Amino acid sequence: MSLLLQISNQGGSGGSVTGGGGGTSWAGKNVAFVGDSYVAGYGLSSSSDRWPTVLIGLKGGTENNYGQGGTVIQSGTCRTAYDTSVIPSFDSSWAAILIALSLNDVGVNTAVTTPSHYQAALESLLDLVITTRGWPADKVWVMSPAWVPQAGRDAYLGECGGTVARDSSGHDAMAAAALAAAAAKGANQIDSYTAVKNEPANTGFMQGDHYHYNATGHSFLA
Repeated sequence: MSLLLQISNQGGSGGSVTGGGGGTSWAGKNVAFVGDSYVAGYGLSSSSDRWPTVLIGLKGGTENNYGQGGTVIQSGTCRTAYDTSVIPSFDSSWAAILIALSLNDVGVNTAVTTPSHYQAALESLLDLVITTRGWPADKVWVMSPAWVPQAGRDAYLGECGGTVARDSSGHDAMAAAALAAAAAKGANQIDSYTAVKNEPANTGFMQGDHYHYNATGHSFLA
């Protein structure tokens, strides 16, 4: 199921794939995309191929891309923390904010980077977005971290002192933690992880590094 279809089917009330409030056009409004290299479109030949840009082309609106490659939201890792100062405050010019943070939190596998720690970090980020920046929860969408094959998770082995790569069940738990954080704060959930995991052609979505999507993968998300 594509990302666009999930958004279009959502009720905009902290749900998953229920109702239709998310199906309205974003034309004439700004849309914020908060995330890592998946939002920035790392490794693509053109930024027009990245899923936020494709999605805006389908759904209307103006893309405001706040992708920061290589970042994490959990403390206690050797990775750079996502700079939340870029997240805009809500006003009537905004239609939605989509949060996709972060595959790097999945890949860096240490005693600190647990599903519960990740969920707490994402809930803290959502408090910033909803309470401090004033976004209505029904305009906030949280994506589960991107699916990658084991080779993609293996690429993080050794980072920040990690001695064992996260496995598929660990990735499942991190994806569930992201959706649980969204539910806890009344935000909408986009389970892109499961959508890609269950797609038979998903290995064809990967760039050569096995953890960034190619244009086909981005198109599937959008």
